[in-house]
Amino acid sequence: MMIEIDLLAQEVKSKNTKIVFKQEYFLYLLVFLLGCLILAHICLGVLSIVRQVRLRGLENKWEQLAPQRKMVKSFTSGGELSSATSSVVQKLLDQRVSWSKKLNELSSNLPDGVWFNEILLNQTTLIIKGSIISLRKEEMALINTFLDRLKQDQDFSPDFSSFEFSLAERKTIGGYEVINFTLTGTLK
Repeated sequence: MMIEIDLLAQEVKSKNTKIVFKQEYFLYLLVFLLGCLILAHICLGVLSIVRQVRLRGLENKWEQLAPQRKMVKSFTSGGELSSATSSVVQKLLDQRVSWSKKLNELSSNLPDGVWFNEILLNQTTLIIKGSIISLRKEEMALINTFLDRLKQDQDFSPDFSSFEFSLAERKTIGGYEVINFTLTGTLK
């Protein structure tokens, strides 16, 4: 074996240096990559086991909630009946008569000299008892005007199949002639 001594100055030496990759480094790199692969496999295995345990716990909870789920299911199926009931109720509400509007229309269509003594209502009939006084002796014309106004009023008449004059009776009160009348309306 011969020993070589390089006596050249550093400035003169060639800058060509080769990187030598030794087989030992390759072996270390291979062992390192294999270790990383094994570590990743172990981590994924542990993560899978944790997920399975968690899934079993959730399945057990789901089974414990079975009675409550049945109650909710019966409640929601009852909700369908309830929605059918609500549609029937809504239909009834749409068909109902708004008596506050009807009374307001009665009042607004009332001619001078006519007043109400009594308003009676049962399930199918509206009975209005009132009185008329007229210094010009136009009592019947006033009651006919009132009836015509009610029949033409689109807010009042649609809920009635008929609205008729049914009774008149003359009386003298304090020197004035007063006619007591009765109107009868039949609801649809």
